[in-house]
Amino acid sequence: MEFNSTASLDMPSAALSLVHPISPRSMQFLHRGQTEAQVIDILFKVIYVPETTGHRVWLLISQFECLLAIGISFILLIRKKAFGNLWLLNRRDSPFGSFYVTNAVFCLVLGVAGYLFAWVVTAIVIATFSFVKIPSYAWWWTIPLPFAPLILGAELGLHGFILGCSPRSPLSPFSAAHRNKWNYLPVIKNALIANAALFVTPVVFVVTTCVLSGFAGHAYFHAKHLAREILPADIVSAIVAASHHRLDDPAFRATQASDQLIWASRRVAAAYFESHRYVCINLIVSTIAAFGIWVPCCIYGLPNSSSLVNYACSRCPTRPPSSYGYFRKSWWLVTKGRPTEETNNSTNDLTLNIWKMTLFAQGYIWLIAVAAPGFGMVPIYIVANSFPKQVKRGNISSTLRDSIIIVSCIIFMTCVFYIFFCRIISIEPLFRSAIGVNLIRSQVPIEIKRVERETYRDGGRKNGNAPPCMIVVEDVDLEAEDEGDGTKRKSYRSSLGSSALRVEIDKTRRCVRAKTVLQR
Repeated sequence: MEFNSTASLDMPSAALSLVHPISPRSMQFLHRGQTEAQVIDILFKVIYVPETTGHRVWLLISQFECLLAIGISFILLIRKKAFGNLWLLNRRDSPFGSFYVTNAVFCLVLGVAGYLFAWVVTAIVIATFSFVKIPSYAWWWTIPLPFAPLILGAELGLHGFILGCSPRSPLSPFSAAHRNKWNYLPVIKNALIANAALFVTPVVFVVTTCVLSGFAGHAYFHAKHLAREILPADIVSAIVAASHHRLDDPAFRATQASDQLIWASRRVAAAYFESHRYVCINLIVSTIAAFGIWVPCCIYGLPNSSSLVNYACSRCPTRPPSSYGYFRKSWWLVTKGRPTEETNNSTNDLTLNIWKMTLFAQGYIWLIAVAAPGFGMVPIYIVANSFPKQVKRGNISSTLRDSIIIVSCIIFMTCVFYIFFCRIISIEPLFRSAIGVNLIRSQVPIEIKRVERETYRDGGRKNGNAPPCMIVVEDVDLEAEDEGDGTKRKSYRSSLGSSALRVEIDKTRRCVRAKTVLQR
């Protein structure tokens, strides 16, 4: 304990800042004239950040809902025994080099699942620590680690979406006329830079978050050790008793706190709020990451979304008026643009799969565009509300309670989305294909039947040989269509929209061709 406590208390107050360590001189809520009971009550609020009974009940209810959502989603997915070929990262070659592309939807699903699981663990720890009267700083220094899986999933998925779907991407098959539209920003064509953005950015974010959390944890354990070292034993025991609502000693209320006790209490409070300062810096990093996802989502994702809507509307037999904008076209596509049976079998018109995937892409982009700033606002609220206003008052408990309630409400909406999404991908084969899950009927042998048709080039054979024939097989569902001349044409409909299986057969006398009816 410092011997010159009186001189230290007479020094002017220091301004609070996130870029500088917190000084004991900034803890002006501890001052001369306070009784020991008042000092004990202030230190109890600083160290324990007490939770209310209603807050603990809310946490348990929200975790029950979260566990229920994860359980329902897990059951929906495991009931489909035909899943296979689940991929997260794929390598695609182009004239500019080899690019690594992530599965956009599957990354987001993994991020949401990881976030829900991390939040369940965190909330259970919060409620448990509150019940057994463990200080809130014992878990507060880990924030915002539970947000990391969600940010990582969104960032990795958006990288794959931009690289795989942007018209000006090096992997895009679009024509130059489509690429030169004003709202299509260029995409990096250097494979090394694009791949580095995929792998380096998440690593930097994870390392930064973990290092700042480590600093916050170190500051908390240092403050805990400092409190036991410089505070009198009876004051420490009284703070612990206050956490159990057993402090009722008239001696503390009648005794005025000495300068040494006031200064020691300031040092302890500054040490605990130093841990909170690192948490605030870490929350700012998470906010920057969230808005770093939101910006490319707006400048790349929304133009791509508009392009998909325009393309889908252009293939409709009855097109919307040319004066319609993006939102009116999207609404028209939902209400009036659904393909009929006749147009669904046409190769030129809008098919049901294109219609579904267009709406699916709209939902994916707008989900990130709305959710990313929403999640980014929560850390901003915590930092702006607690630092420096509540730190100057020595009590940040209201910010912790409000932020946990806000996050619980967001969790509720996230769980609803997660159940809905898992339900969709469990009943719709097209969406299973979208997240990289392909149906494989490996137990049932596939028999391909073909119809031979004799054809010749230039009225006859050349050198006694004919070109090799090709049979294109899309799936095992075989259909026969009458061509009107008495022959039957075999066609195979694809339920997944997957790549065609090409089989070449060498024929010496004739060329056999079987053509499919492809449903996209």
